Amino acid sequence: MLQGYTVPLSPRGIANLATKPPWHHAGVVVGAEFWTDPAAAAATPPDGLTHDPQTAGHGTVLFIDWQYSGSQDEYLDPVRSQYHEFFVLLDARWQDTPVAWCPYIYVDNDHALARGWIQGFPKKLGTVAQTRTFTVATQAAPALGRATDSPPRCRPPATGWRTRSSRCGHRCPIPARWQRGPW
Repeated sequence: MLQGYTVPLSPRGIANLATKPPWHHAGVVVGAEFWTDPAAAAATPPDGLTHDPQTAGHGTVLFIDWQYSGSQDEYLDPVRSQYHEFFVLLDARWQDTPVAWCPYIYVDNDHALARGWIQGFPKKLGTVAQTRTFTVATQAAPALGRATDSPPRCRPPATGWRTRSSRCGHRCPIPARWQRGPW
């Protein structure tokens, strides 16, 4: 008899792309907030969700370097357990409750793809990479160091720039070309 949690099923149940939950994850996340054309953001939610008019066009992107393990100690097989992910979250509403809607998500590992589909994410295969750092000082990686205690220093706004108040309270210039973008 064929066994497994997902396809492909096999006699011993170990060929499946996604093993039976629970799944445990560890990773490094780099995220950024962004604002896009509110009409473009409003065009993405599926039935049952609406765009959030209070935060029209607001979203978050995440780049994640993951490692996971499940019922078969997958962390012992890095080809299976390590992957990179990029996804977009847009502000939306479900029954008047603010939610984060995920219209786009890319992974570089078919095991992660299968787990995402089980969880309802619209995952697609793609190439995702991010710069890493290492504990040994080298020209091949950014240096690890202590963060400064002083607030970030920002140039005064120049022509074509506007300022926006960030969550930390500092006002930092945002280049106009980043606001428009090629998208």
